[in-house]
Amino acid sequence: MKKILLYSATALTMMLTSCLQAHVSDDSMGEILAPEQIDIEVTTDKPGSNMVIMRCNTPGVIPYWTTPTGKSTRVCDTIIAPFTGEFKVQFVGLCGGGASQAVEKTVNIERFDYEIDPMYVLFAGENGSKKWVWDPNPGRGGSGCYGAGGYGWSPDVPNWGGVNVGDDGVYADEYLVFDLNGGANVTLHRHDGTEQKGTFAFNKNVSSDRAALTPCFRNGEPTGQGWLGTVTLSGTTVPCGELQWGMGPARDEFEIAVLSPDEMVLIQWMGSSILCDPDWATGSTHWCFVRDGVQ
Repeated sequence: MKKILLYSATALTMMLTSCLQAHVSDDSMGEILAPEQIDIEVTTDKPGSNMVIMRCNTPGVIPYWTTPTGKSTRVCDTIIAPFTGEFKVQFVGLCGGGASQAVEKTVNIERFDYEIDPMYVLFAGENGSKKWVWDPNPGRGGSGCYGAGGYGWSPDVPNWGGVNVGDDGVYADEYLVFDLNGGANVTLHRHDGTEQKGTFAFNKNVSSDRAALTPCFRNGEPTGQGWLGTVTLSGTTVPCGELQWGMGPARDEFEIAVLSPDEMVLIQWMGSSILCDPDWATGSTHWCFVRDGVQ
């Protein structure tokens, strides 16, 4: 796959400004809409382009769009697709009577007319595919590549009960591959040789308290920014996909504490979502990875 381009904020801003001028009706509807009552458009700005435009023309409806790159509730929204191939969009209309049956539309992406978000490049690499393995030397005063910490108090690596590569179910031959070959894909390669394929989507919205945290890179240098948002894995999970302390399986959504071309740290809260709990009663599970080949 050819080298992935970077994201064009100017082009997207112009199209979003146009979309947000769409008419929003205040009419209320007390029925559940049938698919034939739903009028939506999913197009590209030019045939084969990677700018996807979604518009709901049905009055009195709250749109709920599900796309390969995330979700939206805008009447009109614009997405810069980060991959070629089929781009499938699902629409559900929410109104007084409840949620409509889902309606799907598909457009075909043939080329990158618009630069894609650099976060996709960090996850999947400049050539559209990247293998992430356990970090053998996570450093930062932590206690392993997988383990627990105080949610927020431990802004990057686990500090409690950490596990090193090769110990207690943290298999050295389990890894993730993120790719942009026909979709935003992620595949978990398990110790037993099986694979679990899914998709990924990220959300860069982050609360001010998370943005104020101070994670470091594995060499000890501050990243210069707080947590970066979330990544949602659908259809698969991470290696050692269990929360610490017997708190059950990992959820779909992971907070991104560190992400660079060479390293990635993902975190989930355990028990509750109190960040920097003053009583230190809220724990978190941490997964630390590096790009394959990094020692």
